Amino acid sequence: LDNALTEATRATKVRFNIYLGDLGSDPAAGADALLPNTPEAADSVLIAVSPNQGAIEVRSGANVAERANDRICQLGVTAALASFRQGNLIDGLISAVRVMAAAIGR
Repeated sequence: LDNALTEATRATKVRFNIYLGDLGSDPAAGADALLPNTPEAADSVLIAVSPNQGAIEVRSGANVAERANDRICQLGVTAALASFRQGNLIDGLISAVRVMAAAIGR
């Protein structure tokens, strides 16, 4: 996972961050609250996963929102879900990062 994050960040100049844990009763609001506290928040993408809730949320920082738009974020979610359903959390995260990085490009 670390290699996928590093490669994606280098290739796109967008910082990819992962959060694993409880996102609260409203996972979307939980992800919204987390993004400003991530490293390089304005230039980053946050993939937030709450395994116990079965929730995955992706957020883009203000400076990269056009490049990492809703369509690209949804691609990341879709890429992750197949592995998540098989119980492969890390594989799903790697897939999400790689698919999003390829779609963002430079």
